[in-house]
Amino acid sequence: MTVKDPRSLLEILAPIARPAPASKGTDLQQLRRWNRLLVLNCVREHGGSSRAAVAELTGLSRPTVTSIVDALMGDGLLTEGPSPPPAPGQRGRMIPLHFNARAGTIIGVDMGRNHLTVVLSDLAANIMAQVSRPFAMSRGPAVCRVDLSDAVRALVQGAGSDWGTVVGIGVGLPGPLDATLSFPVAPPGMPEWDGVRLRDQLQADLSVPVYLDNNANMGALGENRYGSAHQIADLLYMKLDSGIGCGFIIDRHLYRGGNGSAGEIGHIPIAADGAPCVCGNRGCLETVASIEAIIIAAQAGSAAAMPFEAVIAAAQTGNGDCHAALTRAGTAIGTALATVVNILNPTMIVLDGKTMLAGDLILAPTRAALVAHSLAAPRAHAQVVRGTLASQAVSLGAVATVLDSVFIGHSALA
Repeated sequence: MTVKDPRSLLEILAPIARPAPASKGTDLQQLRRWNRLLVLNCVREHGGSSRAAVAELTGLSRPTVTSIVDALMGDGLLTEGPSPPPAPGQRGRMIPLHFNARAGTIIGVDMGRNHLTVVLSDLAANIMAQVSRPFAMSRGPAVCRVDLSDAVRALVQGAGSDWGTVVGIGVGLPGPLDATLSFPVAPPGMPEWDGVRLRDQLQADLSVPVYLDNNANMGALGENRYGSAHQIADLLYMKLDSGIGCGFIIDRHLYRGGNGSAGEIGHIPIAADGAPCVCGNRGCLETVASIEAIIIAAQAGSAAAMPFEAVIAAAQTGNGDCHAALTRAGTAIGTALATVVNILNPTMIVLDGKTMLAGDLILAPTRAALVAHSLAAPRAHAQVVRGTLASQAVSLGAVATVLDSVFIGHSALA
C-alpha cells in the first residue's frame, strides 16, 4: 500500500520544529502539522494502539486524534485492524492502528573513495533494493555527483518504486564535514572535494531532502540501530578501508565534536618517522593499516599488483610477508584504539569495513595490542567485535539519519 498522492508525502513528513505555546502566537497551521506528525509517530512507535491509547500517549483530545487518524488513513500512512476478541467485560472492540512503512521510501548511500553502495528502504529501514559497485571519488565532484544521481534514480526505477514516495536521501562520505553537515572540509587526500556544496547540489539534482554525514558516523548509527551494537549506549565504531575513521555513540547519542569533525582516528600518529600520509603528516595509522598500506607491505617490494583478497588468501596459506603485513596493521589499530579507550571508556568496539575480510588475522593482533596499551579499568567491559551489517552498515546508517530527521522531535514521549 502506498500513499494516494505521493506528491504530498514530502509535505506530510517534512521536518518541523515543535510549535511555541498558543499564548506566544503559535501558527495554527503549524500546530495542525505538528499534531498530525505527533499522531503518526505515536502509531509508528506503538503499533497496535487504539485511538484512545494514542490520545492518552499524545495528550491530544480523542476527537482530534480521530480526525487526524482518518486523514492519515486517507493518505495511506496508517491502516487499522483486525480487532482482537474483546476481553471479558469489555464494551465493544478495540480497533488497532498500524503504521504503513511501505507508504514511503528512503535512499541510503555509502560513497567511499573506491566504492559506492546505494540501498532503497521502506520507512522501517527494511531494504527493498541495493546496488554496489566500484566508484572513484578521485574523478572529482562534478563527475561523481552525476554518477551518484544516476545510480540513485536507476535503483528506484529498477525496483519499480515511485520517485514521489522518496522522503529523503542520506549520504555517508569520507572525511570531516562542516558543522551544518552541508559540505566536506579538507578531506585528507581529496583536496578537490574541499568546500563542495554537495548537499545543496544533490538536492537540486534530485528534488528531495539530502542529509550528509561522515561515513564512520553513519556506520556507527547503522550498527547501533540494526547490527551487532544494537542499543549499546557507549559505542566506538571503526571503519577500516582505504581510509580509516571512527564514529562515536556516547550516552546513546552520536557525537560529532565541536565542529563536526570528531573521529579522524586514521590520522593518529603511530610512528613519528613513518611513511608520508595523504594528510601531510608522517606515520599516521592509515600509513600502516589502510588497505593500500597493507598491500604495499605484503608485496615486499614486488612490482606485481596484489588485490587485498589475495593478500588474505596468501596469509592464510602461510605467506610470511602477507601475514606480517596484516599483523602489523592489526597491532597499529589496537595501539590507536588503546588511546581512545583510555579516554572514552566505550562498552563495545565494532570493527568494520573491507579490511575486516581478514577476520582474525586483523582482529587477534588488534585485541592483543589493545590489552597491551590500555588501562585495565577503561577496557574492562569493552568488547571488540566485527560488524554484522557488512557492506550495508553505512547505507543503513544513512537511512537511519533520514528517519531521525523525519521522526525524532515528533515523538509522543519527547
